[in-house]
Amino acid sequence: MIASLAAVGLVAWQYEPFVIAPARNMLVRTAPPPTATPLPPTPTTPPVVGRTIASARGRFVALAVPPNSGTEPGAVASVTARVLDDVGDIVGIRLGPMEGTRDPVPPRPTPGAGTQPTPIPPRGFLATGGGLIPRDDGVLYLDPDGTVAVLGNAGQPPKLVRVRGTSGWVLPVAAVVYGPSMYVFDGGKDGVGVVWRHPATAGGQYDAEPVAWLQAGQRADLSLASDVATDGVFWVSRRDGTILRLAGGRAEVLALSGVTPPATSLGAIYTDQATKSLYVIDEPSRRMLRLNKDGVFEGEVSGVIAPGEIARGLWVDEGGKRALVLTSQRLALVTPP
Repeated sequence: MIASLAAVGLVAWQYEPFVIAPARNMLVRTAPPPTATPLPPTPTTPPVVGRTIASARGRFVALAVPPNSGTEPGAVASVTARVLDDVGDIVGIRLGPMEGTRDPVPPRPTPGAGTQPTPIPPRGFLATGGGLIPRDDGVLYLDPDGTVAVLGNAGQPPKLVRVRGTSGWVLPVAAVVYGPSMYVFDGGKDGVGVVWRHPATAGGQYDAEPVAWLQAGQRADLSLASDVATDGVFWVSRRDGTILRLAGGRAEVLALSGVTPPATSLGAIYTDQATKSLYVIDEPSRRMLRLNKDGVFEGEVSGVIAPGEIARGLWVDEGGKRALVLTSQRLALVTPP
């Protein structure tokens, strides 16, 4: 009997896990599930607006459109915008039908009597692939190797341009041509910016000594400057979300009002004598802002650049209700605000 009880006990011990375990599992399975915490909605990124009319083979670095060419669409069919690609191409865009062509950079003129006296140091915007600066007779092409040539509007052969005093540039951040002179915006040292005026000389050259354009005692921090536009006044967009207004050799910060949320990092900017408003790209919010020339908000359009992109150029035709927005990867046709 003892043996039998022992045997029964052994059997009960051996099977105990199989009898109890299902009961545990059943309790687990029948317990109410925990209440799930709803996830916050996934933020949506506004789509990129506009139509891409040119894509970079390397990286786009500059846009140039002849001055005061914004009017009714049919009146600018013969005007060509130029976009510089750092692989060595200049893309030509006919502004009438907005057709894109890709043309090689014109061959450099043969060095000789027109050779620039001293090559421009590859600093500032020159170090990022070169520059394009529109002027009345064409576009100045600043090659990264320090030479300057003018590319004519009507297909004339390129011509070397002499620029004197370039060794004094410390950190050139932008350049524009207004009237007979070229103005170079130099970040300078320790936040003390300099605007160099290079007077025009015979034959479209700039071989006179440059002069400091700002009045004595005027200070302009150009170290954060990203772009410059001019209508007789120089408008400098900056990476701190502000715009400098430079007129008559004096500098002041333009107070922006009505911009919500406030601009935080301004990229490409545009206006000219035929344009009533200021247009500027606020890069973090990916929007194009329209301001009057007192800094008051007039409108905006979102999604003009892709997330994380830098706006490298801007041109606006108010009469034709169209704009060109250049980033490192594409040139887009956008409806302005």
